[in-house]
Amino acid sequence: MPDEEYLSLFLELQTWDPPKYIQEGFQYKFAGYDKKNRPIWIAAVGKYSIKEVLKRGDADQLERYGLKALIWIIKSIVAKSPAENQSGTVVLIGNFEGYSMFQLLHPPTMAFRYKMAGKYKELMNSIFGVGIAVNMNRISAWLVNLFRPVLSYLDRVEFFGSDESKWRPRLEEIFENAEIPSFDGNHRHFPPIILQS
Repeated sequence: MPDEEYLSLFLELQTWDPPKYIQEGFQYKFAGYDKKNRPIWIAAVGKYSIKEVLKRGDADQLERYGLKALIWIIKSIVAKSPAENQSGTVVLIGNFEGYSMFQLLHPPTMAFRYKMAGKYKELMNSIFGVGIAVNMNRISAWLVNLFRPVLSYLDRVEFFGSDESKWRPRLEEIFENAEIPSFDGNHRHFPPIILQS
């Protein structure tokens, strides 16, 4: 799209509200900053049902919702100055608990995932610092391996199974031993952007 169309879409998404069932079914939230001042965003990815959205004919609504999430993520990055967050990147943490074969073996869902992965891979590659995936099972691991050739930033993801004693220390390191927040909810508030004079 031309820059003017991107700007128009960006402004439109500021006030756009997605269908309530998408907001409730695809929760993600801001969880603070790490010691490198990278914003931390967490999501209960295993609960996401793209199949449900596609059955309702709302693929475009889900894509817009994803774009709005990217806008929130970018806002949280630029809320810190380049001197504070020198990498200009984000930490993404996904909980894959509940991810099932039914989510994987739905061809329209796979097609949608692949389309979105290809469409936004350059943007994701530029803002993705580190990812942590917890409660991975064989199905979710197979999905990640399927997308590895397309999404180079997956090399920056650390994968953990369901053994909390393995992944909890890593999350405690990210959150600097503070309480690890719940993956549920849609909290997106972070300190306002202050323009430097």
